[in-house]
Amino acid sequence: MSKYSSKQKLGFTLIEMSVVLLIIGILAGIVLRNIGGQGMAARDQKRIADLNNIATQLVNYSSLKGQFPTAPATATNAGWDSNFVTDLNNAGFVNPLPVPPTSNTGDKYQYIPCRPTGSSIITGFVLKATLEQSKTQAGNLYKNSYSSGSVPSGRECNEGSGFGSTITCNNNNDYCYAQF
Repeated sequence: MSKYSSKQKLGFTLIEMSVVLLIIGILAGIVLRNIGGQGMAARDQKRIADLNNIATQLVNYSSLKGQFPTAPATATNAGWDSNFVTDLNNAGFVNPLPVPPTSNTGDKYQYIPCRPTGSSIITGFVLKATLEQSKTQAGNLYKNSYSSGSVPSGRECNEGSGFGSTITCNNNNDYCYAQF
């Protein structure tokens, strides 16, 4: 005689299947939440790498032209200000400048020209991006960031409202690459 009676059915009950699906759902939620945080960190790393890339191109521009570009510029996911791109293209730069990784309205890069006080020659700059992770969440990302509300003595920068001695690089999510 068989170990199983003819009335006993093999398989899973609806309750057992529901429990298994619930456990899989919980695990998937945990994994997706962890992946989401890594995406934010990866985008922030890309922003910092982009600023370093732009800085290299600006130094090359200065070597050719004797100064950095004169007008402040902003880049969104759609690209950089056309005058800034034209300036760089006229100097022989054909590679597109990097743009922020997302199309969020706050995701932008800024180029801020700086000069010695009273001079007309642009001898420095600040590149600025807003990171998704704050200084308290990921302080190690900000270790090379210029974090001040003012420029060094004897310098002035144009953040878009004329040259002055203040600059907004001290907000919690501002990452600034400065070359004075």
